[in-house]
Amino acid sequence: MVQNWQRQRASRPRVTSPNDALNYLLPHFVDKDGTVHRRERIVVMALNAPGEVIGCTMLHEGNASKTLVCPKEILTWALRLGDTPCGIVLAHNHPSGDPTPSAEDRALTRKLGHLLKEFGVPLHDHIIVGGQGRWKSFAVLGIMPSWGASTIAFI
Repeated sequence: MVQNWQRQRASRPRVTSPNDALNYLLPHFVDKDGTVHRRERIVVMALNAPGEVIGCTMLHEGNASKTLVCPKEILTWALRLGDTPCGIVLAHNHPSGDPTPSAEDRALTRKLGHLLKEFGVPLHDHIIVGGQGRWKSFAVLGIMPSWGASTIAFI
């Protein structure tokens, strides 16, 4: 039993930076030909205290310009993992190719961060994948709202 648990832990990828998160999440957003998926997708990743991935899922796929997601849906998914997450990374793509955060992206990040904080789970980052290898990280840009909880040594 102990060996199985150790083997399972050893196989969990570790995410300690926005670049690590991007590398783990990128396959959800890139088609087989290497282009960014033509429909907007929302993907959520949960991390434990050492920064190991304990869950990752694509919650929604929308159209070429938007997808809808409710912060409560993200929280519900995170709390059902079995392991209580110590952090969440939200990611989505902009099929237009421009990864610049929109007003809607910023509003979702604020709402989700406040909701997660109520349950003691910090939102570490919100990553937007664009075209031609371009991407934006709210943490790197310095626009992650502050909720009084520290983010992991993520930068």
